[in-house]
Amino acid sequence: MKEVRRQRIMDEIELKDTKILPPTSLLSPSNNGYPSLRDVGRSKTDPGGGAESEGATPTVPTKAVISGFSFDSTKLSAQLSDIAFKRSNPDLSIDGIKQRTLRDIIGITVYQAKLLLQCWPNIYSTGTSGPFASQLYSSLGKRNPKAKTILTKANGVAVFSQSDIDCTSMHTKLTLELIDTIIRTLDNSPTNIINYLTEIGQCHRTLKDEGMSTAMWDDLGDAILEGVRKNDLVRKHKECRRAWLAIIAFITDNIKQGHNTFKASPSTNDINERNKEQN
Repeated sequence: MKEVRRQRIMDEIELKDTKILPPTSLLSPSNNGYPSLRDVGRSKTDPGGGAESEGATPTVPTKAVISGFSFDSTKLSAQLSDIAFKRSNPDLSIDGIKQRTLRDIIGITVYQAKLLLQCWPNIYSTGTSGPFASQLYSSLGKRNPKAKTILTKANGVAVFSQSDIDCTSMHTKLTLELIDTIIRTLDNSPTNIINYLTEIGQCHRTLKDEGMSTAMWDDLGDAILEGVRKNDLVRKHKECRRAWLAIIAFITDNIKQGHNTFKASPSTNDINERNKEQN
């Protein structure tokens, strides 16, 4: 019985091997049962250049669609290059390869910028003697007594030196021109404005011994905000008030940045040397 079983097992194994092997006709190179490589297409890893690739029509890369989304592998390298370029250029916007504007840096919308352009001319046109400008630094003096003391002392120096304009009037004029420049150049590069604000902070660092601190710039921002809120358009539109808050924060933040990162300049060194000689 064992011999019979062994013989059956051997017969079954031979039968399976016979079924697995394909007919010899299919293994023949001359067989036409399978399509040729030319008809099937070359491998994606094949560099080409052979006899079969000559005269062949180049294939267009296809997009793989997965659950309604398409992915084009040919665009991957270009996208990675764009990301690397944006990271190396922080002034560029994330949405596109374009220079970031002053409006982008401040963080206001196009609609808010339009509201600023509508309300500011009414404020600016009144000039330095208008209600906004004339109360600007008096409001600062009420908020910060140190600022009032410094301006009063500077005004006295201007009178003593027979200057054509006192310090308060000069600061009022420069503040109006600064705000006007910012609002009218919202679509331009922010570099010049930021550098100018930083320089303002650096120049006022020498007044530290007079009691001036960075908190004084916040009080100036509050004084500006109090003045613009008297405008009808600013009172009526919430987005306009938000835009002014962003503008004022941009001004004070960059001035304080310059105030805290002051670097000695030749003019400052000359002042220090003169003070030492007088002492």
